Amino acid sequence: MAEVILGISPGTRYTGIALLQEGELIDWHIKSYRGAFTDVKLRALLAAISTLCGRHGVAAIACKVTHHKRSSPQLDSLLRLIALQAHQAGIAFRFYPLDVLKTEGIRNRKALIERLARAYPELGTEFKREQQNRTAYYLRMFEAVACASLESKRK
Repeated sequence: MAEVILGISPGTRYTGIALLQEGELIDWHIKSYRGAFTDVKLRALLAAISTLCGRHGVAAIACKVTHHKRSSPQLDSLLRLIALQAHQAGIAFRFYPLDVLKTEGIRNRKALIERLARAYPELGTEFKREQQNRTAYYLRMFEAVACASLESKRK
């Protein structure tokens, strides 16, 4: 079976998810968690990641990490627990800061999204929607794709 890489762009309200298998995007979406950040919400997010890993046989997780000045204690806790969960499951884990995602002349997130939409035409619908949105709803999903793509190139 081909290696599957899970890309995650975590957040306390929205989390972007992307799965790559042999460089092909096989799943991508936003998981939404409404309301205040609670232990119940945290467990639900970790359970969703665990389910994806088990269902798809994930070999590596690539996770976007937020700059410490833009983070919160809840997000820091979530990142630590995702890394711990991956370690316990024997899944390779790597953090990717935004400046690493914006390589090769990409200056901002809009340019990153445009490049990803060209590289993965199946993201066309989300790309069009994101261009029309006033707020960046699909941004986390695109960041998750970028993380998985970078991790795929490392292999």
